[in-house]
Amino acid sequence: RALRPGLRSSVWSSNVGIPSNPVSRKLNTFKSHNLDEAVTLAQGEQEGVWNGKTHPEYANMVGPFGGITVAQGLQAVMQDARRQGDPITMTLNYLAPMVEGDFKIVTKLKQNNRNTQHWAVDILQGEKCVAHALLMFGSRKETFGA
Repeated sequence: RALRPGLRSSVWSSNVGIPSNPVSRKLNTFKSHNLDEAVTLAQGEQEGVWNGKTHPEYANMVGPFGGITVAQGLQAVMQDARRQGDPITMTLNYLAPMVEGDFKIVTKLKQNNRNTQHWAVDILQGEKCVAHALLMFGSRKETFGA
């Protein structure tokens, strides 16, 4: 069986050319990614309330701002049982510095139309709102097309 130049035959298995070394066996074990851990939210005490915790891998000089905060806000609506459709737009405004630790996300369905939904999301630490987002979700209808 021909191998690519530079590869030793002892490294490759005889069946389909899959590496048979110990490193490749580790690829078959699942380990969650930091992003999966960072956007993990627990259902809160009421509908539309989610509890989360900042993740140390997404901290920076001034706190865990940036894309991870956006992802956490989006995840809260994606997990909400009232959600219909897919995300169309999202605007997030940072209102105050977010600190390491626990936070609460409150999702509010502002308008539910036939094909669209409008959501407001507040990210709270203690009683302080540190970020506010507006999201729009839409449902695509089956149409004639290619």
